[in-house]
Amino acid sequence: MIDEKLLSKLVDYDKNNYPVTSTYLSTSEDLGDRRKHLVKLKELMQYKKDTTYFKELSEKEQDSVIEDFNKIYAWFNESFDSQNFRSGIIFSSSKNNLWETVNLKIPVKNEITVQHKPYIRPLASMLSDHKKYAVILIDKAKTRIFENHFGEYNELYNEKRDDLEEVKVGGFKGREERKYERHQHEAITKHYKSAADKMFTLDQKHNFHWVILGGRKEATSEFKKYLHNYVKDKVIGSIKVDPMADLNDVLDKVKKMEKEARKKYEKKLLESFKYKKEKGIAVEGFDDIFDAILKGQIETLMIPEGLEHKGVFCRHDNYLNIEVEESCPLCGSKLERTKDVVEHLIEKAMNQSTKVQLMDMELDVEDKIAATLRYPNGEQE
Repeated sequence: MIDEKLLSKLVDYDKNNYPVTSTYLSTSEDLGDRRKHLVKLKELMQYKKDTTYFKELSEKEQDSVIEDFNKIYAWFNESFDSQNFRSGIIFSSSKNNLWETVNLKIPVKNEITVQHKPYIRPLASMLSDHKKYAVILIDKAKTRIFENHFGEYNELYNEKRDDLEEVKVGGFKGREERKYERHQHEAITKHYKSAADKMFTLDQKHNFHWVILGGRKEATSEFKKYLHNYVKDKVIGSIKVDPMADLNDVLDKVKKMEKEARKKYEKKLLESFKYKKEKGIAVEGFDDIFDAILKGQIETLMIPEGLEHKGVFCRHDNYLNIEVEESCPLCGSKLERTKDVVEHLIEKAMNQSTKVQLMDMELDVEDKIAATLRYPNGEQE
């Protein structure tokens, strides 16, 4: 699983003496040919060996990369569980003792990148595409809460109150029946409040990006009243389903909401950007964003999927530019050219614990790139 600990290790990686081989590989969708990915892996490795970059590496650097290739192939051949996972990710630098593997239940774009830092842009894309969210299934007597993260669903909470199941009152009418109904209503209200408190506690622990409610319409509408405002603001919709329904049936309905959820999430980000731009706490365009990165000023970085731009970067500090320069104005080191300065921007932003959102929609801003700030220009934290 991709977690904050792994991301921190990758973005903080600072050993530049040997290259890092970053591999993203999906298995074949053909259930009858689960090992087709090994053929693809060999092709990718051979292609990298034929590139100018690889040929210009020193002999020791090439040996390290070849050792990476051998270990990576062996892992996918012997250790990767292709029956239960759709893809695998590996970050390896044999001479620097870097070896990190990730199993995922979602597909990835097949690629191998060899450079002096882990290639993490695909991770940023996945974090944007697959937000962590919660599904709450609720009725008058039952509560189930699930977490979805990178296609993996985990049940976090399950409660069934037998004392709250529907009971027909026989015999006594009038006062006794009304008394029973009143007690039943109070017990159901208490059940909803308890479930809402549990959801709030789980959200504090897992920090969900959004929440989906599930159940009969009257139950989800009533339950929503008791959610804490912080959680209620994350609710992006409801599905009609029995709380004890088969999980696969629930997931089929939930998945249909994911694209709409992302649209709503990105729309909120853009609304926040426009509001903050008026207040002087948001910027757009490469120049202003590069300046904000130097100051550690960016709160949320918004970049369209697929945006690339040539530029230069400094390996020793946070200096970036789309204009070609020879030396870094901050430390005097020789600047290195890159075909994608956006990748380096993402890396530096994540290193500063900045939220990075690769947008599904284009941004109507300068250079198609925007950011909200932690504090206004001219101020310090």
